[in-house]
This record gives sequence, C-alpha cells and structure tokens, in this order.
Amino acid sequence: MEKRVSTIVPTGIEGEYRLDIGKQVRARPPVNLDRVRELVEDVPDVDDPGEINYWVTEGDYKVYLEGWCDQCLAGTGFPSIEEGEYDAKIAYMVKLTAETLPRKATERGLELLDGGFITSEMAGHLYGVSWGVYQKAEVPAGELLECMICHEKFDHLIIGTCESCYKKWTGGIRGN
Repeated sequence: MEKRVSTIVPTGIEGEYRLDIGKQVRARPPVNLDRVRELVEDVPDVDDPGEINYWVTEGDYKVYLEGWCDQCLAGTGFPSIEEGEYDAKIAYMVKLTAETLPRKATERGLELLDGGFITSEMAGHLYGVSWGVYQKAEVPAGELLECMICHEKFDHLIIGTCESCYKKWTGGIRGN
C-alpha cells in the first residue's frame, strides 16, 4: 500500500522539488501540477501551523498541504525568517517532506501517488508547502489491514485505526 520514498529531487523549476516515486507518476500525474501550484498558492501566509496544514479533495483524490513557518521550526535551532539561514531551512523542509508524505498515507489508509515541496517567494511567514496527492488504498482480496492501536486486522481503517479505536481516540466524533 505505502510507497517507500527515499528521495526528493529538484524539478528543474526553481524552488520546486518532487518525490522520486517512479516513471508511472511522472508520465501522467493524478492531479494537474498547475492545479497543485494553485492549491499551494492558496495556503495562507501566516505563522500558525494549524492554519497551514490541511486536506482538500480534488475529484477522486485527496491532496495534503503542509505549510512551513517559523513555529514549525520551533526547537530545531533555526533562527526566525527575518534572521536568515533560508537555504538550510528549505533543505530541512524538503528532507522532512520525503518522510512526512508516506507517513500521512499510512495514517489515513491511503496510497501516495505524487508529492513534493514548493517554496513560497516573497512570503512574510511561509517558507514553502509540502504537498501530496493520495487515493484510497486498494486492499488486495483476502488481505486485511492492521489497526495501529489494537493491532487487530480489518478490511478498512479510519486514519490507520479500526472504528472502535477511532471512536475511543476521538471521543466518538467521526472525521473524514
């Protein structure tokens, strides 16, 4: 289900990086890359991780957008956006993008199809945005998924958990 991603590479367009998933995705991206760029541009330029990390639906696909601001870098030793080290911060964010996007697929029971990182030019707070395109993971006939909490096997999961564990975890509120 989860694609193992080990590298993220520059695309040839300044400030854009893309997961090295394989030729199939490169030949025909599931969501038009111009549309992905529009979604990235819509991420608010604020220093609040809660406002800049979210999911959107594009047809049959889910797109995860994770903006990067100074609060996202708290505890890393990097200075604020005004104080520099921009290139080192971008390299750090690009590295974490390659780790974060596959993890999101596992957490939500999705398959990662494409993803990358796009820097934000002339932003006051936003360094850039990690993006991933996902689809519902198809479970081969007869194969079951393991709940990450109780470790029982099920034919479907909600954010990586069985329905019972999910209800306990969220207090009975079911999300998307």
